Amino acid sequence: MEPHQFRRISPLETAGAASMPAPALAAASFTTEALHDRAVLRVAGELDIATAGDLADRAMDLTTRYTDVEVNLAAVEFIDCVCFELLIDLKQGSLVTPAGSIRLVTGEGAVLDLARSTFCDKHFEIADPSAAA
Repeated sequence: MEPHQFRRISPLETAGAASMPAPALAAASFTTEALHDRAVLRVAGELDIATAGDLADRAMDLTTRYTDVEVNLAAVEFIDCVCFELLIDLKQGSLVTPAGSIRLVTGEGAVLDLARSTFCDKHFEIADPSAAA
């Protein structure tokens, strides 16, 4: 199965947008730390369909350059199922080397609960931030 292709959308692309004020876009920040053959992508803020393209770009870049990638979601305040599906598609796609891995780090609370309720814990090793590098 091919991974989903995510395209950044503008609020003006929605039906009737010309007569509606543009909503504020969700904000997410991304930082990367390289540790030998492993990379850590730290994400903070809100991850939803508006920021899924940025998450995909950064995660795909890291999986092509590093054997192991950790996506640290401990500082994420909100994440929707689209972003979890994106991470699952990335893990199952051909961009991750057979010897490589993607690991998720979540804090306690809503992000961890959503990861479990969407069965992400069946696809990923999900670690506590205190155990993360």
